[in-house]
Amino acid sequence: MNVNAAHVIERDLYVNNVISGLKCEKDLLEYFTEARQLMSTAGMNLRSWISKSACLRTAAEEKNVPNTCDVTKVLGLSWDPKLDTINFAEKQIPILEKVTKRTVLKFSSKIYGPLKLLSPVTVRTTILLQEMWKLKYDWDTTLPSSIHATWSEFPTDLNTVVRETSLSRQLIQSVKGTGSDVKPEMHVFLDAINKLYGAAVYICNRNESRLVIAKSKITPVKTLSLPQLESMAALIGTRLATNIQSSLHMTHITFRSDSQIVLYWLSTTNTLTRFVANRVSEINTLTNTNTWKYFPTHDNPADLLTRGVSASIFMKSSILQTGTAWFTDTRRWPIWETEPLLVNTSLDEHAGTEKVPSHVLQTDIPTGSLLNLQSVINISDYSSYRRLLRVTALVQRFV
Repeated sequence: MNVNAAHVIERDLYVNNVISGLKCEKDLLEYFTEARQLMSTAGMNLRSWISKSACLRTAAEEKNVPNTCDVTKVLGLSWDPKLDTINFAEKQIPILEKVTKRTVLKFSSKIYGPLKLLSPVTVRTTILLQEMWKLKYDWDTTLPSSIHATWSEFPTDLNTVVRETSLSRQLIQSVKGTGSDVKPEMHVFLDAINKLYGAAVYICNRNESRLVIAKSKITPVKTLSLPQLESMAALIGTRLATNIQSSLHMTHITFRSDSQIVLYWLSTTNTLTRFVANRVSEINTLTNTNTWKYFPTHDNPADLLTRGVSASIFMKSSILQTGTAWFTDTRRWPIWETEPLLVNTSLDEHAGTEKVPSHVLQTDIPTGSLLNLQSVINISDYSSYRRLLRVTALVQRFV
């Protein structure tokens, strides 16, 4: 047989469920027969089969091992095999007259999704929880009206997004190229702001793209600079991509960040602060610096992960689910030129502020349009990068 049932079962077994996918119905039927024979030798019966394939459902009925449910649960999600769609299990979240930290944690934790595809909506409750921790509220203390008002907006949003979000189980359709199939590519988008940082992983072929997995985290209580948070986003994006690669066996991966400082850190041989160096070291161990690219901030599909949005905005926006407009056209991909654009900064680990480096690589300036910075200002005289920017702006305005 062409299908190695033992290998597939070993790869796809999760507790007492085997969740597998095969390329064609012929392989699927071979796997059905071989897997049942293999498990029966151990005294086990694969007794409940369900598939989008009508052929396999018929074979299961003939062997008296069909799953009779129209919709089945898969890792906490609901899968409709006939429509081949995945939905989230409904968990009704009530609107409460009395809200405490315990009730906020209890009801916000009910929304489950292993791929974190609802993160843009659910992450707002995590931000609220962090605010309550900062204010040191006890578990059962009634929260003030300001926090109560914020929480009262979430139940309707969470119930709506869970009830109305339906995703296609199949990521992308196969695309035929010249002489061979076009191989899908993986793209990882990163973003960070002062409250959140995160990453979104996409599978893309010539005609379409789909979000595979997303992850966002709230920033630590300790204040960090934006480049430091961008480096943390790059790290979780790298880890996500590594896990997806081990499952889907993809060979072409591109990481995209709108932080030029982080892109420089990943390729520089200069000494970095310990905080940055530890993250850069792990990222470079897992990736190749040639796979890191720049892209414009306004085209970032991971932006929704870090902003946190309402259910209505989430469901109306297609950018998170399918990526940006230029995503499937390689001719429109943005290009980042390393030499003329990047500012090399080092970070003060204790203060969390950017210090001016010993040298700065400048943006190309058209002759006569702006003042050449180094001919007027000695940047080594400034201890703060932000202060240097303000002084530069004043000088240019004066000139």
